[in-house]
Amino acid sequence: MPDINAPWYSDLGTSATGDLGLIDGSALGVQRILRRLFTNAANGTLVCGDYLWHLAYGAGLPARVGSTIDRSLLASIVRSQILNESAVAASPAPVITVTPFQNGVTVAIQYCDGVTGLAQYLAFDVSQ
Repeated sequence: MPDINAPWYSDLGTSATGDLGLIDGSALGVQRILRRLFTNAANGTLVCGDYLWHLAYGAGLPARVGSTIDRSLLASIVRSQILNESAVAASPAPVITVTPFQNGVTVAIQYCDGVTGLAQYLAFDVSQ
């Protein structure tokens, strides 16, 4: 079922006629994965979290940049969060690579689409 095209890194997408754009398939899965990874969940310092109706939703990756990066911990957080999305198949297990750079990290994710069964690759930077 299509959803509104609302990428994390940009404004709402529009259709060719100027209406709200829709997104579905693997692109919708990518949109949901990025939203989950960049959304802050409630924790000891952030009482409410970014998603008021689901306090445990989100990995809060941007909040983790700026301190010492534990690559294996960050990869396990990414893995546990993306497996909550129906767009990510549990088997074969997703492969997550975290590569630090000055003031940030690059996260690369190889996973199998939970709907189509096709291999997917997603890479993005998280920086201050």
